[in-house]
Amino acid sequence: MNRKTYKKFCAVCGKSFTTTVSHQKYCCNDCARKVKYNNRSKINEKICPICNKKYIAHTKNQDYCSNQCKLAERKSFKSNKKNTQKRKRSTFDEYFEWLKTNPGKSYGTFQTERRVKKQ
Repeated sequence: MNRKTYKKFCAVCGKSFTTTVSHQKYCCNDCARKVKYNNRSKINEKICPICNKKYIAHTKNQDYCSNQCKLAERKSFKSNKKNTQKRKRSTFDEYFEWLKTNPGKSYGTFQTERRVKKQ
């Protein structure tokens, strides 16, 4: 089967090439990659939320400029998480103490009484 061939010029290097695909723009994969990575670096310029430096993200999900900034964010997140867990434990400790004086009542009743006391 004879396919129609097209004579074209590469959009990157300007070399002439023949192809059987009418919409092909580049003579080889190297030229196509050059365009892809040049455009990608312009699109993925971001600012690191930790150090406020500009950087080029290698993937669309990259949020930090370096591993140091990423680890710094994780450490702060973990310390905040530990603080919230401590509060939850103290609430349950209060509930178990309250249950000793009010046997058979639910946690919802305990929460309601706590809210009324705070107001």
